[in-house]
Amino acid sequence: MSSTAHHTPDVTGTALEEGADEIARTYAVALLNSAESQGETDAVLDELDELSADVFRDQPEFARLLSFGISDPERRDQLLTSAFEGRALPTVLRFLRVLNRRNRLRLIPAIAVTARAIWDRRNNRVPVAVKTAVPLDDSQRESLKHRLLALTGGATPMLSEEVEPEILGGLVVQVGDQLFDASIRGRLRRIRAELTRGRAGEIRRRTDLVTD
Repeated sequence: MSSTAHHTPDVTGTALEEGADEIARTYAVALLNSAESQGETDAVLDELDELSADVFRDQPEFARLLSFGISDPERRDQLLTSAFEGRALPTVLRFLRVLNRRNRLRLIPAIAVTARAIWDRRNNRVPVAVKTAVPLDDSQRESLKHRLLALTGGATPMLSEEVEPEILGGLVVQVGDQLFDASIRGRLRRIRAELTRGRAGEIRRRTDLVTD
């Protein structure tokens, strides 16, 4: 899993138009309001995240087809219906069809990120990215959430966990733009940096003795 910050890559190969962030926000708010009225906001956001990852990240050719490859909106609508009817929530499919009619399907990744961020703020939640050498168990996860409350100002931390054996042990936590590296790899890196600085300082001292 990953969580995620809010710069959306151009998966279509064509830069998004100026003002796309504000347009994405408008659609994100509209989607949230619709989903909230149905009592299915978290489920809708989860599906939109999956769509963004499965199509726009993992199948860029299909994303280009939806965004630019088919000029006829009716053909795109048929493709959307064929691909997602019965598989996606009706709220999500209706939203996709609205985006299609307005030629905004390429904004789906930006809308997904923006909608998630808005919903988290509304519910006093903060996304937290966690990397560990091995998966956390339930007790470790709950303990970490409790400790993170001090860093999030009391907001509920929403963990996005990633296993990265290369960190060797401990964990790396990112809350917003704050990075806390309590991994063994990070500790070794700091020790190496201190040793390097120590050697550099010793070399300078010896040079000073020679030149004095």
